[in-house]
Amino acid sequence: MILEQFTEKRMWTSGEVGVNMVRIQCDQCGTVHTREHKHLRKMKIHPLFDKEYCNKCWRPKIYNTPEYLAKMTAGVKKAYENPELRNRISKIVKARDNMTGDKNPMKRPDVRARVSASRQRLFADPLTGPAIKKKIATASRVAWEEGKYIGSKTGKTKWHDYTHSTGIIYKVQGTWELKFIEWLDQHNMEFTCHRGRIPYTARDGTLHNYYPDFFVNDWNCYVDPKGEHWYEKQIEKFQLLREQHPNIKIRILHRKELINLGIKL
Repeated sequence: MILEQFTEKRMWTSGEVGVNMVRIQCDQCGTVHTREHKHLRKMKIHPLFDKEYCNKCWRPKIYNTPEYLAKMTAGVKKAYENPELRNRISKIVKARDNMTGDKNPMKRPDVRARVSASRQRLFADPLTGPAIKKKIATASRVAWEEGKYIGSKTGKTKWHDYTHSTGIIYKVQGTWELKFIEWLDQHNMEFTCHRGRIPYTARDGTLHNYYPDFFVNDWNCYVDPKGEHWYEKQIEKFQLLREQHPNIKIRILHRKELINLGIKL
Protein backbone atom coordinates (compact mmCIF):
# COMPACT_ATOMS: atom_id res chain seq x y z
CA MET A 1 0.00 0.00 0.00
CA ILE A 2 1.41 3.38 -1.02
CA LEU A 3 1.30 5.74 1.97
CA GLU A 4 2.89 8.88 0.57
CA GLN A 5 4.69 10.37 -2.43
CA PHE A 6 7.37 13.00 -1.86
CA THR A 7 10.48 14.55 -3.40
CA GLU A 8 13.85 13.87 -1.81
CA LYS A 9 16.70 16.29 -2.45
CA ARG A 10 20.03 14.69 -3.29
CA MET A 11 23.43 16.22 -3.86
CA TRP A 12 25.36 15.06 -6.91
CA THR A 13 28.51 16.43 -8.55
CA SER A 14 26.28 18.39 -10.93
CA GLY A 15 24.42 19.99 -8.02
CA GLU A 16 21.26 19.37 -6.01
CA VAL A 17 18.50 17.36 -7.68
CA GLY A 18 15.03 16.27 -6.63
CA VAL A 19 14.18 12.56 -6.75
CA ASN A 20 10.55 11.35 -6.75
CA MET A 21 10.08 8.88 -3.89
CA VAL A 22 7.23 6.80 -2.48
CA ARG A 23 6.68 5.54 1.06
CA ILE A 24 5.11 2.08 1.00
CA GLN A 25 3.75 -0.41 3.49
CA CYS A 26 4.54 -3.96 2.37
CA ASP A 27 1.31 -5.88 1.71
CA GLN A 28 2.94 -9.11 2.90
CA CYS A 29 4.80 -8.26 6.13
CA GLY A 30 3.62 -4.71 6.89
CA THR A 31 7.11 -3.17 6.83
CA VAL A 32 7.13 0.55 5.95
CA HIS A 33 9.88 1.40 3.48
CA THR A 34 10.75 3.90 0.76
CA ARG A 35 12.00 3.53 -2.80
CA GLU A 36 12.41 5.67 -5.91
CA HIS A 37 9.20 6.04 -7.90
CA LYS A 38 10.92 5.06 -11.17
CA HIS A 39 12.28 1.92 -9.48
CA LEU A 40 8.77 0.97 -8.35
CA ARG A 41 7.44 1.39 -11.91
CA LYS A 42 10.10 -1.01 -13.21
CA MET A 43 9.28 -3.58 -10.50
CA LYS A 44 5.56 -3.49 -11.34
CA ILE A 45 6.35 -4.69 -14.87
CA HIS A 46 7.43 -8.09 -13.48
CA PRO A 47 4.50 -10.56 -13.54
CA LEU A 48 5.30 -11.79 -9.99
CA PHE A 49 5.05 -8.30 -8.51
CA ASP A 50 1.35 -8.64 -7.67
CA LYS A 51 1.56 -6.74 -4.35
CA GLU A 52 3.53 -3.85 -2.85
CA TYR A 53 6.52 -5.83 -1.58
CA CYS A 54 9.50 -4.70 0.49
CA ASN A 55 12.90 -6.03 -0.61
CA LYS A 56 12.91 -8.69 2.12
CA CYS A 57 9.66 -10.21 0.78
CA TRP A 58 10.31 -9.58 -2.91
CA ARG A 59 13.79 -11.07 -3.26
CA PRO A 60 12.83 -14.66 -2.24
CA LYS A 61 10.02 -14.62 -4.82
CA ILE A 62 12.25 -13.63 -7.73
CA TYR A 63 15.35 -15.52 -6.57
CA ASN A 64 13.45 -18.82 -6.42
CA THR A 65 12.08 -18.70 -9.96
CA PRO A 66 13.35 -21.46 -12.30
CA GLU A 67 14.71 -18.84 -14.73
CA TYR A 68 16.79 -17.09 -12.07
CA LEU A 69 18.08 -20.35 -10.54
CA ALA A 70 19.10 -21.65 -13.98
CA LYS A 71 20.90 -18.39 -14.74
CA MET A 72 22.74 -18.47 -11.40
CA THR A 73 23.73 -22.13 -11.83
CA ALA A 74 25.10 -21.47 -15.30
CA GLY A 75 27.02 -18.44 -14.01
CA VAL A 76 28.60 -20.38 -11.15
CA LYS A 77 29.60 -23.28 -13.43
CA LYS A 78 31.16 -20.89 -15.92
CA ALA A 79 33.08 -19.12 -13.17
CA TYR A 80 34.52 -22.34 -11.75
CA GLU A 81 35.63 -23.49 -15.20
CA ASN A 82 38.14 -20.64 -15.06
CA PRO A 83 41.02 -21.69 -12.70
CA GLU A 84 42.19 -18.11 -12.22
CA LEU A 85 38.76 -16.88 -11.22
CA ARG A 86 38.17 -19.92 -8.96
CA ASN A 87 41.44 -19.21 -7.16
CA ARG A 88 40.55 -15.55 -6.75
CA ILE A 89 37.13 -16.39 -5.26
CA SER A 90 38.79 -18.82 -2.84
CA LYS A 91 41.19 -16.11 -1.65
CA ILE A 92 38.33 -13.66 -1.12
CA VAL A 93 36.36 -16.16 0.98
CA LYS A 94 39.43 -16.99 3.11
CA ALA A 95 40.20 -13.29 3.57
CA ARG A 96 36.65 -12.67 4.82
CA ASP A 97 36.96 -15.52 7.31
CA ASN A 98 40.11 -13.90 8.68
CA MET A 99 38.33 -10.56 9.25
CA THR A 100 35.37 -11.69 11.33
CA GLY A 101 34.81 -11.51 15.08
CA ASP A 102 37.84 -10.44 17.09
CA LYS A 103 39.97 -10.56 13.92
CA ASN A 104 38.07 -7.60 12.47
CA PRO A 105 40.71 -4.83 12.07
CA MET A 106 38.08 -2.13 12.78
CA LYS A 107 38.18 -3.24 16.42
CA ARG A 108 41.69 -1.77 16.64
CA PRO A 109 41.73 1.95 17.65
CA ASP A 110 44.66 2.76 15.33
CA VAL A 111 42.85 1.28 12.30
CA ARG A 112 39.63 3.15 13.13
CA ALA A 113 41.59 6.40 13.44
CA ARG A 114 43.25 5.93 10.03
CA VAL A 115 39.93 5.05 8.36
CA SER A 116 38.29 8.11 9.93
CA ALA A 117 41.12 10.41 8.78
CA SER A 118 40.92 9.04 5.23
CA ARG A 119 37.18 9.53 5.12
CA GLN A 120 37.47 13.12 6.33
CA ARG A 121 39.98 13.86 3.56
CA LEU A 122 37.56 12.44 0.99
CA PHE A 123 34.69 14.52 2.34
CA ALA A 124 36.80 17.69 2.30
CA ASP A 125 37.27 17.60 -1.50
CA PRO A 126 34.88 20.30 -2.84
CA LEU A 127 34.36 18.47 -6.17
CA THR A 128 33.87 14.85 -5.16
CA GLY A 129 33.28 15.11 -1.39
CA PRO A 130 29.49 15.75 -1.45
CA ALA A 131 28.84 12.83 -3.83
CA ILE A 132 30.98 10.42 -1.76
CA LYS A 133 29.32 11.53 1.46
CA LYS A 134 25.89 11.06 -0.12
CA LYS A 135 26.84 7.58 -1.36
CA ILE A 136 27.96 6.47 2.11
CA ALA A 137 24.88 7.99 3.75
CA THR A 138 22.61 6.23 1.24
CA ALA A 139 24.30 2.88 1.88
CA SER A 140 23.84 3.35 5.65
CA ARG A 141 20.20 4.29 5.16
CA VAL A 142 19.49 1.23 3.02
CA ALA A 143 21.26 -1.00 5.56
CA TRP A 144 19.08 0.44 8.33
CA GLU A 145 15.89 -0.05 6.31
CA GLU A 146 16.83 -3.68 5.67
CA GLY A 147 17.38 -4.25 9.39
CA LYS A 148 21.14 -4.84 9.19
CA TYR A 149 21.85 -2.50 12.11
CA ILE A 150 19.33 -4.12 14.41
CA GLY A 151 21.16 -5.56 17.38
CA SER A 152 24.32 -3.55 16.79
CA LYS A 153 25.73 -1.82 19.86
CA THR A 154 25.48 1.99 19.88
CA GLY A 155 26.93 3.76 22.89
CA LYS A 156 25.56 2.41 26.17
CA THR A 157 22.21 1.37 24.74
CA LYS A 158 21.42 -2.32 25.19
CA TRP A 159 19.47 -4.37 22.68
CA HIS A 160 16.91 -6.90 23.86
CA ASP A 161 15.27 -9.84 22.11
CA TYR A 162 11.50 -9.95 22.52
CA THR A 163 9.62 -13.08 21.44
CA HIS A 164 6.17 -12.02 20.28
CA SER A 165 3.10 -14.18 20.89
CA THR A 166 3.17 -14.94 17.14
CA GLY A 167 6.66 -16.43 17.54
CA ILE A 168 8.41 -13.54 15.77
CA ILE A 169 11.55 -12.32 17.58
CA TYR A 170 11.94 -8.52 17.64
CA LYS A 171 15.09 -6.67 18.65
CA VAL A 172 14.41 -3.49 20.61
CA GLN A 173 16.64 -0.83 22.13
CA GLY A 174 16.54 -0.18 25.86
CA THR A 175 14.09 -1.20 28.58
CA TRP A 176 11.40 1.33 27.61
CA GLU A 177 11.08 -0.12 24.11
CA LEU A 178 11.06 -3.61 25.62
CA LYS A 179 8.21 -2.70 27.99
CA PHE A 180 6.27 -0.97 25.22
CA ILE A 181 6.48 -3.85 22.74
CA GLU A 182 5.38 -6.20 25.51
CA TRP A 183 2.37 -3.91 26.13
CA LEU A 184 1.53 -3.89 22.39
CA ASP A 185 1.66 -7.68 22.34
CA GLN A 186 -0.57 -8.01 25.41
CA HIS A 187 -3.17 -5.71 23.81
CA ASN A 188 -3.07 -7.53 20.42
CA MET A 189 -2.01 -4.38 18.60
CA GLU A 190 -0.39 -4.59 15.16
CA PHE A 191 2.87 -2.73 14.62
CA THR A 192 6.19 -2.60 12.81
CA CYS A 193 9.44 -2.15 14.70
CA HIS A 194 12.61 -0.32 13.59
CA ARG A 195 11.59 -0.15 9.96
CA GLY A 196 11.41 2.69 7.46
CA ARG A 197 12.62 6.28 7.60
CA ILE A 198 11.21 9.80 7.32
CA PRO A 199 13.41 12.37 5.50
CA TYR A 200 13.49 16.01 6.59
CA THR A 201 15.50 19.16 5.91
CA ALA A 202 17.23 21.05 8.74
CA ARG A 203 17.10 24.84 9.09
CA ASP A 204 20.50 25.12 7.39
CA GLY A 205 19.27 23.18 4.35
CA THR A 206 21.05 19.90 5.09
CA LEU A 207 19.17 16.65 4.53
CA HIS A 208 18.52 14.23 7.37
CA ASN A 209 16.45 11.13 8.11
CA TYR A 210 14.41 10.14 11.15
CA TYR A 211 14.32 6.40 11.87
CA PRO A 212 11.20 5.70 13.97
CA ASP A 213 11.10 3.07 16.70
CA PHE A 214 7.55 1.83 16.02
CA PHE A 215 4.61 2.29 13.70
CA VAL A 216 1.41 1.30 15.54
CA ASN A 217 -1.32 0.41 13.06
CA ASP A 218 -4.21 0.85 15.53
CA TRP A 219 -3.05 4.42 16.26
CA ASN A 220 -2.02 5.09 12.64
CA CYS A 221 1.11 6.84 13.83
CA TYR A 222 4.80 6.46 14.53
CA VAL A 223 5.68 6.02 18.20
CA ASP A 224 8.95 6.84 19.95
CA PRO A 225 9.33 5.99 23.67
CA LYS A 226 11.79 8.64 24.79
CA GLY A 227 12.90 10.29 28.02
CA GLU A 228 12.17 14.01 28.35
CA HIS A 229 15.89 14.86 28.56
CA TRP A 230 16.62 13.27 25.16
CA TYR A 231 13.47 14.71 23.64
CA GLU A 232 14.49 18.24 24.65
CA LYS A 233 17.86 17.70 22.94
CA GLN A 234 16.06 16.65 19.73
CA ILE A 235 12.98 18.83 19.91
CA GLU A 236 13.85 20.83 16.78
CA LYS A 237 14.08 17.61 14.78
CA PHE A 238 10.52 16.65 15.73
CA GLN A 239 9.27 20.18 15.02
CA LEU A 240 10.76 19.99 11.52
CA LEU A 241 9.25 16.55 10.94
CA ARG A 242 5.78 17.80 11.86
CA GLU A 243 6.16 20.91 9.71
CA GLN A 244 7.43 19.06 6.64
CA HIS A 245 5.18 15.97 6.99
CA PRO A 246 1.83 17.29 8.30
CA ASN A 247 0.06 14.09 7.23
CA ILE A 248 2.30 11.87 9.36
CA LYS A 249 1.59 11.49 13.06
CA ILE A 250 4.49 11.04 15.49
CA ARG A 251 3.67 10.28 19.11
CA ILE A 252 6.39 10.68 21.74
CA LEU A 253 5.84 8.57 24.86
CA HIS A 254 7.62 10.00 27.91
CA ARG A 255 7.75 8.19 31.24
CA LYS A 256 4.42 9.68 32.36
CA GLU A 257 2.62 8.62 29.15
CA LEU A 258 4.01 5.08 29.41
CA ILE A 259 2.89 4.79 33.03
CA ASN A 260 -0.57 6.11 32.09
CA LEU A 261 -0.85 3.24 29.62
CA GLY A 262 -0.27 0.87 32.52
CA ILE A 263 3.34 0.10 31.71
CA LYS A 264 5.56 -0.46 34.74
CA LEU A 265 9.04 0.98 34.20
